Amino acid sequence: DRGDKGGADFREVEPQIPSDALASATWRPNPFLENVMLLDYVQDLPSHGLAVDIGCGSGRDAVFLALVLPAAWTVVAVDNHQGALDRAAELADSAGVQLDLRCLDLRQPGVLDEWSGAIDLAHGCRFLHKPLIYDLQSKLLRRPGGRIIWSTFAGNAQHQPEDNLAPP
Repeated sequence: DRGDKGGADFREVEPQIPSDALASATWRPNPFLENVMLLDYVQDLPSHGLAVDIGCGSGRDAVFLALVLPAAWTVVAVDNHQGALDRAAELADSAGVQLDLRCLDLRQPGVLDEWSGAIDLAHGCRFLHKPLIYDLQSKLLRRPGGRIIWSTFAGNAQHQPEDNLAPP
């Protein structure tokens, strides 16, 4: 029991993979995302929608979303490295899912504005650009019901922003 809607107790969640494609995969999604998707936090999502994986890297979380969300959902995978997106395309193909792959610099203001008010689920892992989080909350998420699932490092971030970028 989570108590209020503001938090979740992930210690009691035993992942139950809902997809045959994932059960035989040699890769795993980020455990935090996997657990959140199994909780009732996302059980009342609409039958169709738009999910955006922000800073998707090689695409494992975007592919996972495409596998577990209803078939009428569109999953957009965004990263600033074309090489990572090429690997994401290969992973999506091997899993039998479609991704809308976009090579964008998420640090640029307004880069996601084409989806203003249309994002039902925004996901990010190991990428943090605070102005982007503000934009997601203030204008990009669909109201009511848009959700953000985000996990990042909690350590000292006193380095240059360029240090947060993954290698190509």
